[in-house]
Parts: sequence; structure tokens; C-alpha cells
Amino acid sequence: MIRKMILLLCCLVLMSGCWDSRYLKDIQLIYSGAFDLEKDGRIRTTVTIPSADSGKDQQAQTRSVTAIGNTTRQSRLNIDHEVSGRLDAAKTRVILISDEAAKTDLYSYLDVFYRDPRSPLNANIAITKGKAEPYLKLKVENHPLVSEYLRDLIDAGEQATIFPVTNIQFVCPILFDPGQDVILPYLSIRDDSEDIHGDQIALFNDRKFAGALGTEESTMLLLLMDKFKRTANFTVRVTDDKYPRLNDFITFKW
Repeated sequence: MIRKMILLLCCLVLMSGCWDSRYLKDIQLIYSGAFDLEKDGRIRTTVTIPSADSGKDQQAQTRSVTAIGNTTRQSRLNIDHEVSGRLDAAKTRVILISDEAAKTDLYSYLDVFYRDPRSPLNANIAITKGKAEPYLKLKVENHPLVSEYLRDLIDAGEQATIFPVTNIQFVCPILFDPGQDVILPYLSIRDDSEDIHGDQIALFNDRKFAGALGTEESTMLLLLMDKFKRTANFTVRVTDDKYPRLNDFITFKW
């Protein structure tokens, strides 16, 4: 009888519920984040979170919140002071880092994610031409969530063998491998519109942004690295005396 009572008490303790549960109403989910480097060396962090206007029957909307700190952790804590609820990065889809910030040390911006057990290791990482913050504030037609648009854009580049397949988890071991360097998508905003252009890759040397390759150079590099995904395209000039000019070129598709 005593043994049964002890067993019953153990079951009650083990089945009493989740002690570390977090309720959605108490947190603010981060959909995407951006890091910029200020002139004084401080970090400017921008995140997109669900908008308060997003009701049950309304289309999802987001708003961006920005804060500055001496470290990525401090800037994120400063954002915590500006929003209701505690920030949670578990649903983050995309992390953007400006090329100026990436010229310092890529790992210093990602360290905060590796130290948080709730961090989304499958989140995409991309380098931006110029400040990263404006990319999260663009209004994209038919894409109420800019994080989804950016993720779809990166995925399309991966399928076309322009971008390498990478995320926070894949990048970490490469950062500590002396024989390899990171390759990431390189995004830019078109001068003639507010569209985000994704047709280059960012090259790194010892964790620091070193330059970029164009579309065909990116594809060629990935093919040489045996990282062909789904398709690959090349356009080459075969003659120089045809009319119209488009007859001078031929496009190959794998």
C-alpha cells in the first residue's frame, strides 16, 4: 500500500504540468531583425513584431522597433523596454546585417543567438548593401510580413543556385574553421524602385565582409563547390555581329 502511495505521489509530481511554459499573450514574437553599426561604434538593432492592430479577422501586420546599445544584447534589452511583453526570438525568420557592420566581426552579431536556447537556428542570414534597418520598413505589395518576403526571396536565390543554403546553425562551424570562410546572400535596394534585389553573394575573410560576387560569378562559385541546388543559369555571348543584338547571346539552363 505504501509503495502504491509513493508511486501515486511521483506520478502527480511528474504530471503536474509544464513549469517553464510561456504564454503567447505575455511575449512579443520577433519575426525579423537587423543590425547596423553607428558612427560611434554602438549597435543599432531593429526588429519587427506583430502590430497591435492585427486582430483575429485581420491580415497579419507588423511594426518595427529600434534601439541602440553597446552590444547586441544591450540593444535588444533596450527594445524590451519599449514594447509590452517580453521579446521572444523563437519565430525569427531572417537576420539582416549591414555590410558596414559585417566588416567588423560577423560572429559578434550572431553570438546573442547562439547563447539563447530559444533562438531559431534555421533563421536565414543576409548581408545588406547600406543600412539594414530600411529593408525591414519596406512595404511590399502582397506581402504584409516583410520577413516572409525576405525569406521567400532568399529561398528563390537558393533554388536558382545564386545563394548558398545557409542559416544560423550552418554558419557557426564555418566561423570557427580556419580553412573556410562564410558565404551569405547579399541584398540591395534598387535605385529605380523600392524593390529588394537579391542576385549577389557576400564573401568573407576571417569573419569580416570582404566583397561581393555578381549573379553568374556566384553561380559558378557554388557549382565549383558542388552546391548545385535546383537550377542554374548562364548567359554567354557567342557572336558580335547579329541583328538584333539579342541574337548575339545564348542562355544555358540546368
